[in-house]
Amino acid sequence: MRRLACQRGFTAVELLIASLVGTLVLAAGVALLRVHVGVARTLQVRLAALGGTAWALTVASRDVATAGGDPRRAGIAALTTAAADRIVLAADRDGNGAVDPASAERVTLAWSSTSGGRLVRWLGNQSIAIAATVRSSGVGWRYYDADGSEITGTGGVLAPADAARVRLVRTGLEATERSGTIAATTTLRSAAALRTRLEGR
Repeated sequence: MRRLACQRGFTAVELLIASLVGTLVLAAGVALLRVHVGVARTLQVRLAALGGTAWALTVASRDVATAGGDPRRAGIAALTTAAADRIVLAADRDGNGAVDPASAERVTLAWSSTSGGRLVRWLGNQSIAIAATVRSSGVGWRYYDADGSEITGTGGVLAPADAARVRLVRTGLEATERSGTIAATTTLRSAAALRTRLEGR
């Protein structure tokens, strides 16, 4: 009699409880997985925003650092336009004593609404967006002379004489990266000395 009692199976209540516990464990696992995926996606977007913004600033700083290249000392102006929201840089890259505005010897950096609100880099007449979504006020330039004093202009645009005094350019960029419903915004700043300063001109 005792042997038969030990060999009997699970009751319906025990099976129901086991199923309920299994369902709860499975639901908790799925919820944890969703949280993990959400955190991973958010981190991925944040890293993309940071990396993209840093890369765009590196490109802009390199353009500023090479502006004013003038191997023949022909009087090439490093800054054709120096404004708070736009900068046009020039350099004689082929050493012929002049700047070809249709080539990479003229570099323009500016915010563009036609590209979906991005920081755009023009090499002559060709353009490419170098940062993710940027507000119209999310990119800007500040200009400094050889003594480190900031140079400002009327309406944010420097006069040609003031642009000629610029030796250091600071760039600020706020870019937003999106993936589905997730968005991450990164704000970075950089500074670069013009080549004219490095050459003592």
